[in-house]
Amino acid sequence: MGANTTGRRSGERQAAKKGGDFMLGQRVKQARLAKGLTQAELAHGKFSRSYIGAIERGRIKPSAENLAVIAEFLGQPLMYFMPQAQEEAETRLLVLLNEVKALLAVKEFDQARAMFEECSDFDSSQVAPLVQGLYFEAKANIEASDKMLLRAVDTFKVAAQAYELVGQTLDAWRYTFSAAMALYHCGQLSYAVFMALESLDHLKNAPEHEDELSKTHYLVGSCYTTLGNCGAASAHFALAEEVGSLGAALGVKALIAKASCLARQGNWPAALVDAQRAAALSDQLVASELKAEALIGAAVCLISLQDTPGAQRVLSELLELPQIGIATKRKAYREVLLALSELPDHCETFLYEDALQGLMLKPDDTTLEWEQLKDKWALTKCRLRRAPLCAESTVSSFSQSFTSLERYRDAAAVLVFGAKLLEQQEEHRAALLLMKRACNLLIGRPQ
Repeated sequence: MGANTTGRRSGERQAAKKGGDFMLGQRVKQARLAKGLTQAELAHGKFSRSYIGAIERGRIKPSAENLAVIAEFLGQPLMYFMPQAQEEAETRLLVLLNEVKALLAVKEFDQARAMFEECSDFDSSQVAPLVQGLYFEAKANIEASDKMLLRAVDTFKVAAQAYELVGQTLDAWRYTFSAAMALYHCGQLSYAVFMALESLDHLKNAPEHEDELSKTHYLVGSCYTTLGNCGAASAHFALAEEVGSLGAALGVKALIAKASCLARQGNWPAALVDAQRAAALSDQLVASELKAEALIGAAVCLISLQDTPGAQRVLSELLELPQIGIATKRKAYREVLLALSELPDHCETFLYEDALQGLMLKPDDTTLEWEQLKDKWALTKCRLRRAPLCAESTVSSFSQSFTSLERYRDAAAVLVFGAKLLEQQEEHRAALLLMKRACNLLIGRPQ
């Protein structure tokens, strides 16, 4: 009985070997026919025609050296003729890539990089598109961690194409969108818009992905805002609000951003409507910080419409919100002071100035350096409105400080304000020079 079992197992091994040889032979034949070659032409003096025929019929298995010669002549990788070995290699590659992905998720970049080196031994072009997508996704994330941004963007695009081939629409969008986000954060704004719009193409036949559509339009709007194109920004923020989930936080953020764009265009009534609507939606979400942002926008609109009592009521409502941080309160007073100092008839601002100065004395790690500078400018701007002494040197100093922090729009706004003061003092030439400097700051600069 043992002898019979041994014989049967030996027969199974031989059958499996023959099956593998037959499959190898079939792949040689298919590749040869695809190239339009005869068996004799494939032999090309190195082998006999009968040897090629025997391989194709699965009667013999070529040596590794001979198979490598045949593969090179047919323009195929060696693994193409060894499907079982290719499947095993692909499975191992998939396991390795998932481990790399897990390491990247917890920011273990050195380990991820070392493990990805093992994946580089495989020919990624010969694996299934889904595995290709995972391979290029890992490669892009490693490149991004190494600060090779533009290379990472190109690799993200390849990953997206691989996922698109297998109908993984959401993954295709995710990696094109990731490329756009990376470009936005490093200031490559025009390229970021291009990539974000390309990511929208992945969703054009998938309207059910509302959140992804909303995120993408919001990113495009943010890019256009920074580029100073408020019209295009406003349109995309409107789309972000429209396609997003009803009452979602991102929709409220889009509405606030749209109100800000309208305000920059001087359309204060429309901006006020959007800011008030955003505040109402924030109530439904029980989102105090979002509501505070909306109320700051509403207060600035009301001041610009010369409704200072209305702005005071809005500011009081904001300060009564629960869990509002010092940074938000500072921003509220700062923006109110900046808006008040633009009114034709200067209003009394001492109470707001005292409140802001008091908040500036409180420790707060969340306030960024440019925000601290803007707080100081708000107070200085009010002082200059009352007594415009040394206006030119003061605004020049603040403008240089904002420029050093790459806050070009703020730097330009400071110079424009200084030019207005100099015009009132009939120092026209000095005013003109400040305006020219403001224009130079904005031309070709990210805003």
